[in-house]
Amino acid sequence: MPVLLIAEREFRTYVATWSFWLSLMLAPLAIGLATFFSGGHPIAISVQANSDELEHSAKLALQETARLEGKTIVFGQGGASLVLSQRAPHALEASFSDNFPLSPLGRSMVGHLIERDVARAQSAAATIAVRENSSAMAGAPDAAKLSRLATMAMLWLTLTGSLGMLLQAIARGKLPL
Repeated sequence: MPVLLIAEREFRTYVATWSFWLSLMLAPLAIGLATFFSGGHPIAISVQANSDELEHSAKLALQETARLEGKTIVFGQGGASLVLSQRAPHALEASFSDNFPLSPLGRSMVGHLIERDVARAQSAAATIAVRENSSAMAGAPDAAKLSRLATMAMLWLTLTGSLGMLLQAIARGKLPL
């Protein structure tokens, strides 16, 4: 089959160039590094509440939710703010600023975590402690990030390899349009 012979020759010619290998490795490396280092800059958040317990609960909830969303936050006077008020024992109001860095789902999670902590403080029921073996998880890479990186690398390799060879073959006049 002459088409397969031409394709094999074009593949060998294309793979022998340094630009093929450079384009194949440069973009996944850059995107992978950007993915792993994108959540590094801290975001300042101020929390205002009418009780110290409520403020402490809000800070813990914000830290946990920010960690789940891959963001780093610091507390103090800053751009984003969360204002909490408890007008009655069973009425809690949370007001997020417009530029708050968490997603709507993250904001909802913060509200539910604070609600849980307030209910726990008002309840006399025994608490349940769940312990994890943190030494087994220490230093383990995030599986979701690794799977996204692997998927991106496979797609990039396919696109760079096949489209580059196709364009080169068309440019040389070996394949008709």
